[in-house]
Amino acid sequence: ISLMYDLASKNTLDNVIVENRISKIDIIKLDVDGNELDILIGGQNSITKFRPIFVMELGPDQYEKNSNFDKVVQLMVSMGYEFYSLNESVKYPNDSILLRKLIPKMGSINVIAKMHVKN
Repeated sequence: ISLMYDLASKNTLDNVIVENRISKIDIIKLDVDGNELDILIGGQNSITKFRPIFVMELGPDQYEKNSNFDKVVQLMVSMGYEFYSLNESVKYPNDSILLRKLIPKMGSINVIAKMHVKN
């Protein structure tokens, strides 16, 4: 399912999921140009419940407040996510400082974020 919402509505991901009676989410393509933190905070209940895979772009310089990059990484890691290259051949560090070192200045990397599977 693809849902497009006007950011000005200030609706949360959790509310959108409840209002649309969505019962399963496998994957979320998150392309919100530096607004990831707001989306993730507003969707924590649904993310915890459904444990979707995320496809997203990580680029510290795309955030108005550069520290939001760190907060996005920390929040996703706290929810149990790990970052991988798009073909999943490379596991990226879960530490925002180490992750920053892999990203070119004014650049970004596309990642898959998946829940850590405990053995």
